[in-house]
Amino acid sequence: MDFNPFIKGGWFNDNHDPSTDGVVGYPKVAEMRTLPDGHKGWYVEGYMLKGSKKADALWDLAQALQKTDRKLGFSVEGRILERDPDDPRHIRKAIVTEVAITKCPVNTGTELAVLAKSLSAGHGISNPGASPGEGFALRTESLEYSEPKRKKKKRKLNKSEAIKLLKALHPHLTDGGAELIVNYAQRNYPAA
Repeated sequence: MDFNPFIKGGWFNDNHDPSTDGVVGYPKVAEMRTLPDGHKGWYVEGYMLKGSKKADALWDLAQALQKTDRKLGFSVEGRILERDPDDPRHIRKAIVTEVAITKCPVNTGTELAVLAKSLSAGHGISNPGASPGEGFALRTESLEYSEPKRKKKKRKLNKSEAIKLLKALHPHLTDGGAELIVNYAQRNYPAA
């Protein structure tokens, strides 16, 4: 899967909405990673657009869903370049141009995780200085199918632990950048 068009000029949208006001965010990272369950899959990070009614509503919904066993998921949009000649249901090459945030993903192994939850769960964004304004950070997990994981209750990190974890997960992140992320999360989502 080629995510370059998505990174260079694509968007996160609300449930495959093609209209201009369906845009709810933009990507910063798309890369193949080994995920916590040991499978390889596409990992994407980006920002939600603060002040957009749809982005704010999705952010509020994602925050509310953190207290449940339900999550928003993702669906890729783009073009198929090559199919397996033996089984046309299998796609060999594709270009990804947008990623939809949806309540009904075909791939149920995807999950929207918001920054405040990510810090308490041990994940964060990779490039805090790249976001103009005060957009909301979001992180997606695998766009490949994997069995849903059982949720473990995790303790919240204190400020120094959160900064240390962010730096370990993202070595290019400066001390100041990590502290800005943690301060933002503590200030705007103290109960998360």
